[in-house]
Amino acid sequence: MTKKRRNALMMFVLTLLYAALQFFRPNMTLTLLNVIISFLIPIIAMLFALNLKEPLWRWPLIAMEGIVLILMVVFALTHSIALI
Repeated sequence: MTKKRRNALMMFVLTLLYAALQFFRPNMTLTLLNVIISFLIPIIAMLFALNLKEPLWRWPLIAMEGIVLILMVVFALTHSIALI
């Protein structure tokens, strides 16, 4: 396994772990910083995935990161509406 692939997979796992942390955290403990980080981690992970040369690894990782990013945006919007 190359270093680029290992870094891209590590960022993907970090994205999944942080998304799970956000979903299971109580609503009142969410802050603006948590929401911003939940948007930034998938975007940075996409950049790591774009650095891969093999399209077999690149595009599925980017697609999964995009799905997680969309889920985090929806999660942030629904919880910000619930807090108002």
